[in-house]
Amino acid sequence: MNYRYLVALFLLLPTFPLLNACSDDPTSPGDNSNPLRDSLGIQSRTFNIGVSGLVPRNWPDPLAEDWENLYTLLPKFGELLGVHVGWNDNLTGEDIPEGVAVAYLSTDGSDVEPYVALGFEPDAMTRQEADDYFLQNGDRFKEVAVAIAEKYKPGILLLGVEANRFFEKSPAGFDDFVDVYDETYAAVKGVSPGTKIGTNFQYEYMLGKAAYTGVSHTEHLNLIDRFDGKLDVVTLTVYPWLDYDDPGSIPVDYFAPIRQHTSSPLMITETGWPSEPISGTAIVGTGRAQIEFLKWLLAATDGETMAGLVWAFPHDPNSGIANGAFDHISMRENSGDPKEVWDFWQALREL
Repeated sequence: MNYRYLVALFLLLPTFPLLNACSDDPTSPGDNSNPLRDSLGIQSRTFNIGVSGLVPRNWPDPLAEDWENLYTLLPKFGELLGVHVGWNDNLTGEDIPEGVAVAYLSTDGSDVEPYVALGFEPDAMTRQEADDYFLQNGDRFKEVAVAIAEKYKPGILLLGVEANRFFEKSPAGFDDFVDVYDETYAAVKGVSPGTKIGTNFQYEYMLGKAAYTGVSHTEHLNLIDRFDGKLDVVTLTVYPWLDYDDPGSIPVDYFAPIRQHTSSPLMITETGWPSEPISGTAIVGTGRAQIEFLKWLLAATDGETMAGLVWAFPHDPNSGIANGAFDHISMRENSGDPKEVWDFWQALREL
């Protein structure tokens, strides 16, 4: 979904001197007296949690102190920071996208670990451009991935952001991408053997659903099979409200279809539920619905081998993306005030 991916590109580029992240956190983990924890339906977690995108309060007009506040806040989202950028976006002299450098600098000294997802935006291409994209750019794409791996040794490096949207644009171009992925996988392992490598899929599109997009999608879960066992982790953006109006109507076996194609650990790199109604839909957008969605998510992934669970955006972006569909999806208001779901997320973090 290009509206979210494009936001990630510009949200990662603050225009003032960077501030070191602060790891001070008054919350003590393991508070066994927390009643919210018991309401989550799980007693422990074996996966990391976090947030994607550097979105400070008062976006799109943040002040310097809003950015400082964000860097202080990041550890309270969990252990992970999702860095979803264009693979060739504002490359530094080291062949590293500026957004990646920003993320690593902003989390330096904290307990937060960035993971990197290198995207290529199909909605900005014609069909012909997509057909030829990796024939023309494959070598440079690989070089950038290797540069990131060599410098930062990321725990997780994703080659593609919602790569199945590229498949929908150009099946032939996707064939070339799979070849480049295979080459890049080997090259990255050569400089950073411990990095887990995968690509990223938009799950509702993959299921052939996402009715609220107004676009018809054909089920294509078999794309996973194309990567020939070289998906160390299978990562998904997950937005069930593209089909279901209420968290209570989402089936608990929501991830069963993908398990027909992979046994690799799953990681949800973007998810969330709107806390306000979305114009033109019957989606129940409330603070309580966000809480119910989080509980559903934990139930639906219970028993799964999970590498991570990442919520979208530290603060509501209020940028009108997709007619406002993502303006109220965060766990914190644009002003910085926490929503009801924030306390439940903190209970999850304490686990």
